[in-house]
Amino acid sequence: MDTPDTPEDHALETRAVDARAGEDSHVGKLCPYCRFPIQAGERVVVCPECGMPHHQGCWYDNGRCTTYGCTGTADRLADSFRGRVRPFPEVWGERLAHWRRREGRRPSLFAGLDPVKWTLLAIGAVAPVLVWLTAQLPLAWLPMLAVCVTLLVIAWAYKRYPSAEHERDLILYTAFIGLTLVILAFILLSSAYTSE
Repeated sequence: MDTPDTPEDHALETRAVDARAGEDSHVGKLCPYCRFPIQAGERVVVCPECGMPHHQGCWYDNGRCTTYGCTGTADRLADSFRGRVRPFPEVWGERLAHWRRREGRRPSLFAGLDPVKWTLLAIGAVAPVLVWLTAQLPLAWLPMLAVCVTLLVIAWAYKRYPSAEHERDLILYTAFIGLTLVILAFILLSSAYTSE
C-alpha cells in the first residue's frame, strides 16, 4: 500500500518519530500489528491513547492501534491519502451517496405500479387461454386456479411487506410450495383420468 512519505503529507493526530539506536526507547519493542521488533532508523507511529509504538506501515495498514482494548485511531487517516486511491469503503460510500444526490435516481419502469393491480391485469390477459384449456382438459382448471391464487398471494406479499424480506420470503415460499403441490396433484389426477 502506498503510504505518505512525511508527516506533513497528512493530517494525522498521531506523531511519527524516527527510532535511532540508543536515542529512542522504541528500538527493540515489538510492533503489536506485525509482531516484529522496531529497528533503528525505522519510521514509528506512536498511538496517542496508549503510547504503543507501531511501524508506520503497520499503522497505515491497520488504520488504528492494534493493542487489545485501545481505542486509539488516526481520526483523519482517510484524509491522509489525498490524491491517492483511498482503501476505505466509507469513502467510496460517501462518494456514491454524493453522486446519487447530484445525479438523482432514475425512475423505475414499475415504480408506480401496484403489485395487486398488475397481477390482476396479468391474470385478466391470460384468462381466455385459461378458459380454453379448461374446455380442452377436464382437470385443467386446478393448476390454472393454483397459478392465479399463487400470483395473488405473491402480489399481496409484496404489497403487505414491501421491505420486510423475512415475512415476504416466507409467504412466497409457501405460495410456491402450494403451487407445486397443486400441479403434482393435477398430474396425478390427469394420469388417473386418462388411464380409465
